[in-house]
Amino acid sequence: MFRKINGLDEFTHKTKGVASWIGYIRDAYGMSFRQLAERMNLSKTAVHQLEQGEKSGSITLSSLKKVAESLNCKLVYALVPTKDIETLRQEQALKKANKILGISNIQMEMEDQGTSQQEKNEQIKILCEELLEKDRKLWD
Repeated sequence: MFRKINGLDEFTHKTKGVASWIGYIRDAYGMSFRQLAERMNLSKTAVHQLEQGEKSGSITLSSLKKVAESLNCKLVYALVPTKDIETLRQEQALKKANKILGISNIQMEMEDQGTSQQEKNEQIKILCEELLEKDRKLWD
């Protein structure tokens, strides 16, 4: 499953810099605002506003879907993680393990039962592995 999601990252890098997909596709077709407006039964101004709404992030998915259909396109909506999913999971496990063990280590040090840095690192490693196995507890 992660492999499928990670494949989206390549696509987002290749298409970086496209300010408006409506404008990009419309221009690629050689289609004017007027021509798209006619296909959508809207005014040129309305189509221009849709394109501007896409650029600003205020367009609705419903409107974007209607534009896509008018441009003979399929709307693909995706959330693309900023890093490899396994890396994000490991970072979260490390953060949570440090938090959990940080509290217990403070208590142990207050009782003169502190552990060495090597022991702390081993405890963190073991706890990270446990957290990664318990998927749903990782994000608590």
